[in-house]
Amino acid sequence: MKNLFETSKHNLSTPNLHRLINAVARNFCSDLRSHMSKYTISTEGGKVLGNDILKFERLVVDEWGCGNDITEEFALLRSIVRLYTANHSLLASLLRDSHLSKITPSQLRGYLAQRVDFNPKTMQILFYNNNPRYLYNY
Repeated sequence: MKNLFETSKHNLSTPNLHRLINAVARNFCSDLRSHMSKYTISTEGGKVLGNDILKFERLVVDEWGCGNDITEEFALLRSIVRLYTANHSLLASLLRDSHLSKITPSQLRGYLAQRVDFNPKTMQILFYNNNPRYLYNY
């Protein structure tokens, strides 16, 4: 990414550079969300992933000033990562009170299924007891 930015900043106008970096960052976020729904992630892996996402976000938003359009994408990624690092007792509040409340139940199930300690019965109870809108889609 740093090489792409350095090369591009010499060849593109500032608005075009920001559009390019935003497009690359959006694709990165999308690919990472897809990856997280396919592969098991441990608590430790979630912590490493969360730190890496934070570093990438700081690079794009703070250092390059290109991220105002994608801060929501990064916020969603951080919320998804919390699914892997949070204790079971905190999952209900994460589903209700974070950016995760904006995504579909099937997407949430895909992420939750990749927890190392995934248990379908526990997840069904979690959805039923704490967020009734998910009951009918489970």
